[in-house]
Amino acid sequence: MIQVPLVKDRDRPGQDATRGADELDGYRVLPWLVTALVAGALAVACGGAAQAGPPDTTAGLHALPWQTGAVRWLLVAQGALLLLLAASHVVRGTARTTPPDGDALGNPRFPRPAWGGMSMAGVALLATLLATALAAGVTLRVAEILGAPTVPGHPTGNQRPLVVPTAYFWAAVCALALVAVALLLAARAWAVMRRGRAAALHHVKEFYPADDAARAPQGRRRHIAGVWARARGLGPAAEGGLGLLLLAAVVIAAAGVGLDLVLGTRLVTDGSRWLTTAANLVLTGLVAGLLWAGRQAYRSESFRRTVGILWDVGTFWPRATHPFAPPCYAERTVPDLLTRLEYLTGTSAGEQAEQGEQPVPPGGRVLLSCHSQGSVIGAAVLLQANTAAGVRTALLTYGCPLTRLYARFFPAYFNADSVHRLGQILAHRAGPLPAPGGQPGLAEDTRWYNLYRASDPIGGWVVRDAQPLRPGARPERGDRQLLDPMKLCRQPGDTCYQPPKGHSDYFSDPAFDACVRDLAAGGSTVSPPISPPSTAVPVILSESVDGAAPVSQARL
Repeated sequence: MIQVPLVKDRDRPGQDATRGADELDGYRVLPWLVTALVAGALAVACGGAAQAGPPDTTAGLHALPWQTGAVRWLLVAQGALLLLLAASHVVRGTARTTPPDGDALGNPRFPRPAWGGMSMAGVALLATLLATALAAGVTLRVAEILGAPTVPGHPTGNQRPLVVPTAYFWAAVCALALVAVALLLAARAWAVMRRGRAAALHHVKEFYPADDAARAPQGRRRHIAGVWARARGLGPAAEGGLGLLLLAAVVIAAAGVGLDLVLGTRLVTDGSRWLTTAANLVLTGLVAGLLWAGRQAYRSESFRRTVGILWDVGTFWPRATHPFAPPCYAERTVPDLLTRLEYLTGTSAGEQAEQGEQPVPPGGRVLLSCHSQGSVIGAAVLLQANTAAGVRTALLTYGCPLTRLYARFFPAYFNADSVHRLGQILAHRAGPLPAPGGQPGLAEDTRWYNLYRASDPIGGWVVRDAQPLRPGARPERGDRQLLDPMKLCRQPGDTCYQPPKGHSDYFSDPAFDACVRDLAAGGSTVSPPISPPSTAVPVILSESVDGAAPVSQARL
């Protein structure tokens, strides 16, 4: 928290900009400070080990000065800050169970804010639990390796006693109870997702052609239904399970504090040895698991992709919300893309003249093709663009997490009102932009397609769920669900079934090319039908924002 007062707003510097002395922050000092502290601790430990004689099992039964009180008051301060954060949600009215703007899109199924609108307090509680567990686990494990962890005044037999704050023993016991609850909730979530397979199996028979559904083996249909059920149920199961886990953590932590006040050190002196040993092993496993996760992020591509998804979400927000994290990429990506958008649409002639660039003729049109997190960036850009640029821009999103993730956990920034406003911008043709509000939903001539799949665990519909597009159907603007895999049965000449593609490779679906052609046609709302070949050829345009396609290769 020492560096928090040094956080301040600043303009995004250019590539060649230099920062003045008053703009330098203290973040670059932290690694050197930590290195100096670690080196000093190692020097003290080595010096003490060199002077140490035979183990004395009667000495060292007193804690370090202020150690127990400092740890206890640190935990109390963290709990008080969490309570204040939760109370601020209630006072400011952000804690609610129903969206205030549910009628903006005319969809009563639009998702409510996660955890009653208290996701910020929930994430802070989760971070506090992980930090406490890590500190207690490392302290107890090191004490176990060097001697025997104990409390002040309690001997340890023939082992060298190492006094550990009593709060860490209680934290270990609470972690043991919380791990047991987490295992039960994980089993419950898995059972819920498996129950959704029956409904998904019905959808497989309904969405695919009747001949294919009849010819496909039962195992193939069940496999596709399982993929769909896991993708659809993963978000609600994770949100509900994690919410229940945080609620259980509050109850367990409150019980732990009460037992600590009543029993104190008797957990170690009079309690069962197996309880503290098991709690110590659980925390050791947690620390080892965190280290393993960090190593897997470098060695495993699939694991690194999962971590990258969480990293993209966390580092999208300004640094002031998480001062110890790296600078967010949105501070550069959004202004850069906004500048490029206005340049291509010919709506920033003044800035072009100053920079010496060749002006683009007025009336240029742009298609923003955005995948996954790129959909969030594209929405942020269009909501900030000037009216002239918005009129000349179309939007194609696929694997979009706006509704499934951002509307639940960041409802103050992405909600039904913001989605409706984005639809107004993309439906506007000429003149001043209409005021927010108006008719619910999206207009029929909105220059926006959102493609998603039932097998995609991240992306989903934005306004409302839609039936999958069948071969030969004409895509309509707005949300369009794609069948994945496109073919249920093996195709002639193929020895394997088409695998579900989930969150990736949307370019391979013929509907993608049809939507690009429709948006490229401009004002026409009649698009060519989708006629997929027997073996679909991926229509991969190029890479841009998070795998999106630039307009130059779309020939707009």
